[in-house]
This record gives sequence, C-alpha cells and structure tokens, in this order.
Amino acid sequence: MKLSIITITYNNAEGLLRTIQSVQSQTFRDFEHIIVDGGSTDGSVEIIRQYADNEAIRPEGYKAIRQEKNGKADDTLPNRPIASSPNRHEICWISEKDRGVYDAQNKGIRLAHGEYCYFLNAGDTFCNEHVLELIFEPLTFNLSPLTSTPDILYGNEIIVDGNGQRIGIARGVENPTFVDLYNSCMKHQASFIHRSLFDKYGMYDADMRICSDFDWFFRVIAFYDEVTLQYIDVDIAYFENTGLSYHSPELCAKERQHILDRYMSKRMQRDYLLLGRYPRLSRVGDNRMVKLLLR
Repeated sequence: MKLSIITITYNNAEGLLRTIQSVQSQTFRDFEHIIVDGGSTDGSVEIIRQYADNEAIRPEGYKAIRQEKNGKADDTLPNRPIASSPNRHEICWISEKDRGVYDAQNKGIRLAHGEYCYFLNAGDTFCNEHVLELIFEPLTFNLSPLTSTPDILYGNEIIVDGNGQRIGIARGVENPTFVDLYNSCMKHQASFIHRSLFDKYGMYDADMRICSDFDWFFRVIAFYDEVTLQYIDVDIAYFENTGLSYHSPELCAKERQHILDRYMSKRMQRDYLLLGRYPRLSRVGDNRMVKLLLR
C-alpha cells in the first residue's frame, strides 16, 4: 500500500464529512483512510459509520500495531475492519478519548500500513480530485516521475477561512535551509512522510498542543542529512485557519521558543531569530554584487 491518510477529529462532524468526501473523490486509489476520533458526541461517529462499512477497532487494538515480534516489526492487527463495498477504499477508525491532537496522530501512525503517512484533519480537504495522482502517478499527466523515493514529499498548502474563502498560500521551498524550517516551509497538510521515519526518529511530542509537527520537522530535517526531500510545486490541500494554532499566538510562540531552547543555545538563537525575521538575508550570498561589496 502506497499511502495512509490519517484524519484526526473531535466534535467536528461537518468538517469531518467534507474531509471524508474529499478523500473519497481521489482518482488515485492505493491508500487507506485512518480516522482517529477523540470520543465525539456530535454525530461524528455516525458519519464515519456511513462510509466505513465496519465497526471501530477495539480501544486496545491499535496498541498491537508494529510491535516487535521476534526482532521484526509485526504489522498484524487483531480484528482489523476492512471496508466491504467495492466502490470504497479501506477505512479503519477508532473513537476514544485522547490527550490531544498529537496523541491522536501518533495513534494514527501506529495504525498505518502505507509506505507514506499523510495528515488531513477534519475540515481540511484536497485541492482537487487529482492531487494524489499528480504526486504518485505523474506520468498520467505527462509529468516526469520521481527519480528516487524521497523520505518526505511536500508541496503547497492553501489557507482558507471558516467560510472556505482563500486567504493565503504557504508554498514549499526547494532545498530548505535552517531558516526556512523556522519559517515553517513544510506544512503537515502538504507533506507525505515515509512511514519509516517515525520508526527511526520517533513520533510527535504529545505534550505539545500546537507546534509538535514543527518540532518533528525541525528535529528530523535540520540534523540528519540522510533524510531526503523532494518539493513538488502542486497545491495539495485547503487548510482551515479556525484551529488552535491560529487563535492562540501566545501559546504558539511559547512552544516554538521551547523547541528552539531544546536544540540551540541562547547565543546561537540571536542570529538565527534575526534571519528568521528577515529571511532574504540568508540568501544575499547568492548575489554577485553583494559578494563583491562584502569583499
């Protein structure tokens, strides 16, 4: 299986329905859809049942995923439900209380059987029905296929408000620098992460509420040259800016500072934060005139 799409949801039935329908509409079909519900009471579970054709995994079921057995990863899952309708791809789901978004995402990763993991949370949708086909079957559109299998494939994220109106775009950056990572050049809803990276470098810090994805990208990409990246200039998903990260700037700033303190001394942070505020400064060395003036 090529891809595991992981959807996190809690009491967002309307948004969850949009997300499921967007996933169902994809022309590329080599994926599973994993829905991790935090114990919703607003009808979300009933919506999942309409599409899943199965019952939820038992609360203890996901714990069996990828545990070591005789020195090798055991991918079996007791009583794993399989969608029975020939017109639907496989859906598995769980509904139970969790400790927050990143705890739920870690549960989804443990359930994943795809080569890549992709996170499309309730309320977010693909930009069109061909997104996955553009990424994984580019020859269909007379585009050049990838020459290798990168660890992280990423594109662009379109930011929309609660009414679905476009308000901005977060473009990926080819060959990102340290400063690009600080400026969040990779967005969860625009990134396809090889499943093996979570085994090798760990999952998300479930104690964080907003910035654990930033922490993971920062930790894995900034310090390990062997992690391969591939930017594709494709608009991947619409991201609703109605969540906690957009409406809790103080908490976001606090968690990002905690991440910087985790990886960098205060002495190094001064120049780093300066470049973060003025990202073009990090690229002045590419200009011949600037090089001459500096000399």
